[in-house]
Amino acid sequence: MTPSVYILSAKLPYNGSAFVIVGNGTRLPICHFGQVHLPTSTLPLTLENVLYVPQLKYNLLSVQLRTDNNCEVSFDFSIVHVNNKSMAATLLRGSGDGGIYLLLAPVSHSTLLVVCNSRDV
Repeated sequence: MTPSVYILSAKLPYNGSAFVIVGNGTRLPICHFGQVHLPTSTLPLTLENVLYVPQLKYNLLSVQLRTDNNCEVSFDFSIVHVNNKSMAATLLRGSGDGGIYLLLAPVSHSTLLVVCNSRDV
C-alpha cells in the first residue's frame, strides 16, 4: 500500500467500497491500484496490485513480494533481509523494533518502506 500515487505504474481506479482498517480502527479508502517497481542493487522487484491509499503515512510492503519475485524474506530480532533465491544476493535490508521494520530503498518520490512481520504485530 502507498500514499503516493506517483510510484504506481499501470495505475487503475479501484472500483469497490473496500477500506484499509488501521490499528486504531480508522477506515482508509482505497482509490487506485497498480504496479510498483523497486530498484535494488542487482535487479528490480515488481510488486503487483499495490493499493493507493492517500491517507496512509508510509508505504507498507507485504511479504507477498516473496512469491512474486522469487525472494526470501527473513526476520530476526532487529533486522529484515530480502534476498533473491536464485542469485543468493541481498536485495534490500532494514532494521526495526517491535515487529515494524524500515527499509531504505531507492524508490522514486519516497524512500521509506515499512515491512510488518505479522507474527510480531
